[in-house]
Amino acid sequence: MARFDEDKLNFKYIDNYQDAKRPLQVIEKYLDQKFKNDYGEMEYPLLGVDTEGFSKMGKFPRGIWDGQDWQGHIRTLQLGLDPTNPNFELGGIQYVFDAIGIGYKNMASMFKDPIEGSTCILHNAKYDWQILKAHFNIEMNNVICTQITSQLDNAGMAMHHSLADVY
Repeated sequence: MARFDEDKLNFKYIDNYQDAKRPLQVIEKYLDQKFKNDYGEMEYPLLGVDTEGFSKMGKFPRGIWDGQDWQGHIRTLQLGLDPTNPNFELGGIQYVFDAIGIGYKNMASMFKDPIEGSTCILHNAKYDWQILKAHFNIEMNNVICTQITSQLDNAGMAMHHSLADVY
C-alpha cells in the first residue's frame, strides 16, 4: 500500500474568479485526453470531485437536507486529476476552488461542462451530487462512488466505509 507523502502534495488553492481561469483550462485539456489500452478499449481520464460546506445553523459542519431544501453552503470544490494513470498528462494536480471567493454564479458556469462531461470519482457521491445540483445545477452523469465500491467489495464483513476507514 502506498504511503501518504506530505512532501509530494501537488494542490493549488484558488480563491478568485480571475485566478480560476487557468486551472479550468488545465482541467479541460486533461479531460480531452484519451488512449487505447492493451485491450483496444478507449480510456478516458477520471475527475476526482469533492465538496466541503458549512451550515448557517451552527451545529452542523456541512450542509444538511431539511426535507425540502439544503441548509448550508459550499465552501470549496476540489477537483483532482488522476495521478495513477501514466498515460494521461497533467495527472496528479489537485485544485481547491473557494466558492465564496470565486462566487457561486461563476462556479456554476465554470464547472458545469467539465463535471457533467466527465467520469467523476467521489466518496459518498450522493451527498456531493445533491449539493452540486442544489447550488450549481450541476448533474454528474458518470459516477464512481468509492464508498459504495467499498461496501460491495467487503459485503458481509463487519467494517465501516467512511473515507478514513477505506484508505
